[in-house]
Amino acid sequence: KQVPTKEQAIERLVARFPGNDPKVIANTARKLSEKVFPVFLTREAALLKLVQRDAPEAYRDRFPSALHIVKDDRGLVTRLEQNWLRQGGETMSQMEFARQCAEMLVVLHDRVGVIHLDLRLDNMVITPRGVNFVDF
Repeated sequence: KQVPTKEQAIERLVARFPGNDPKVIANTARKLSEKVFPVFLTREAALLKLVQRDAPEAYRDRFPSALHIVKDDRGLVTRLEQNWLRQGGETMSQMEFARQCAEMLVVLHDRVGVIHLDLRLDNMVITPRGVNFVDF
């Protein structure tokens, strides 16, 4: 993951909101690339480090881990390289999926002390190790 440049953010905003005032688009892109996205990425990197430090060893490989972090002169993360959990594994029942999600929540909340603020089906993957949470 990498913080987009202001120019990249402008491109995406123009594509998404084609009729908007160019000054508003440019100002929004600047805020996103200089403030919002670096804070989000810094938070995610810190959470991944906490998970790898505090989760029981049997669960650590069920969460992504930060492999390389690049920070700007303010100390905010601008690039986060992480291992990606590969989807696969056996099909499981809805009850087994729910049980494993609950188990992962106990580890994340009670053992690590972290609340995943974007926990939804898009941020859960099934791998050969079971249900995993991603995108912190």
